[in-house]
Amino acid sequence: MQNTTIFFPVLAMAFWTFGVTFFMGRVRFRAVRENKIDLTYFKINHAKQRPETMVRAAQHYNNLFEINSLFYPAVIVIYLLQATSLMTLLLAWGYFISRVFHSLIHLGKNDVQKRFIAFLFSLVFLLGLWIVVLLKII
Repeated sequence: MQNTTIFFPVLAMAFWTFGVTFFMGRVRFRAVRENKIDLTYFKINHAKQRPETMVRAAQHYNNLFEINSLFYPAVIVIYLLQATSLMTLLLAWGYFISRVFHSLIHLGKNDVQKRFIAFLFSLVFLLGLWIVVLLKII
């Protein structure tokens, strides 16, 4: 197995993040077009009231950068340690897939219980990646 295959889930996650970015932009444009928020809001990103879809899109966009700050370095370390294996690929793809489900739930009907379950799965996959790193270096 090529060591570089560990980067495929990273590429998928990066493109998913770009997709969420475009989704957030679409939500913002729609809110302005439908007069749900004034264009001046974007000068300092502050308003008394914002449409819920806009708030959720922004929250989720930020969330993608928070948890992924642990995913990307884990994959880089796995690559540097030449520890790419079926296990690390399954963990990385599991992480990506659970993050996609988390996104779809958060940006869709926003069922908090289902969203939390998706988050927990992503956390377990991510923890698994870091455990592999730990076991490789000790």
